[in-house]
Amino acid sequence: MSNILHALIDENRNLVVNPSEGFAGEHNAEIIEIDIGPFADGGYEYYILNFENFGSKGKLISNIIRTENDEPSYISNGVIYCPLTAQLTASGRLRIQLEAHKSTENGEIIRKSSVAELSFRPSVLGEEDMMDSESSVYKRLDAVDERLDGIDAENYGGKISVLNGEVDELQKEADDVAERVSSVENRVSDAEKRIDDSEEDIGKAKNRILDAENRILDAENRIKTVESYDIPETFDDMEKRIVSLEEKPDGIEEIPVAGVNKIGGVKTVVNSPLAVDDSGNLFLRYESLNNYTLSSILALTLIHIPGEIEITAEENTSNAASFIYDSTMSIAMDMLRGLAFVVFEKGVVEYMNEEYLVQEMTVEANHIYVITKEDGVMKVRSYFGNELRQLILEGI
Repeated sequence: MSNILHALIDENRNLVVNPSEGFAGEHNAEIIEIDIGPFADGGYEYYILNFENFGSKGKLISNIIRTENDEPSYISNGVIYCPLTAQLTASGRLRIQLEAHKSTENGEIIRKSSVAELSFRPSVLGEEDMMDSESSVYKRLDAVDERLDGIDAENYGGKISVLNGEVDELQKEADDVAERVSSVENRVSDAEKRIDDSEEDIGKAKNRILDAENRILDAENRIKTVESYDIPETFDDMEKRIVSLEEKPDGIEEIPVAGVNKIGGVKTVVNSPLAVDDSGNLFLRYESLNNYTLSSILALTLIHIPGEIEITAEENTSNAASFIYDSTMSIAMDMLRGLAFVVFEKGVVEYMNEEYLVQEMTVEANHIYVITKEDGVMKVRSYFGNELRQLILEGI
């Protein structure tokens, strides 16, 4: 029958264990039962016992302990039962610590008890198959006896001494070689890891250089594009341009038309100040035109890069909802550089962040909102009034 070691965890998480009466190397001769005390009411999902027996490298761990049906260690009514195997008691000393685990929305929580130490009385330990092993001491003694039979009696002692010396020297050389091989293997392993790390760093550096070159080229192209436009610096200048545009009855020649329902890449809507009639002619809807709506649409047309920076202008947030959600999903998946949009009424829009979670954002009428992913995080910026000039000059 196994001997029971009683232990408990007090309110300060100290693990207190009664002394052992067992011997080193006994298998399942003792079972430790631990009243887990303050850990029983913490909502923990499972427990693990950690062991250090001073004879093995690293720590030894129990099975995951959840219910009374677990094996070999199990829990029942707030008490953990664990048999102490020969592997745990072999060195004569054993350290024990309890871990409690549970998952939360912020990640896994681990709580530990203090470390308790047990001592076991000495035992004669060794390999059980030593008598049958070809390399055992007994086999080697048999070989030595056979060699001694052929040695002259008068030289017996001297030759034994010489042989013992040779054995000692060979053993020392073997130990030195083993130590040198282990050292070389460790150095090779370290060198290989450093090479792998260097190759990874070089790859990252190449990607950063290529990305920087592409961004420089893109910036140069955007500067050329912006410089080719006559950008009004004040709203007074914008009003003058509106008057100039109204005097052109055949259409607005200064604004590029990207399609029947798009103006410079900006989608037109029912009440948009810029529209396309049934014949495909571009015209201004004067009753809804003002400085802010026109300047917003002009700014969007100048930063539009198909396949990289998507843009849209909508009457209200419900019309823009699907376009904004799909575009921010593409940004989160690194398939799109950015999104710029404007709505002509105040409202609330939904977008997807870098963790693929839906977020809500209140938008003001006629403000341009720019959504990009910077350093892995979704960033939202807004532009209005004179800020639009900064957006046109600097881009996204």
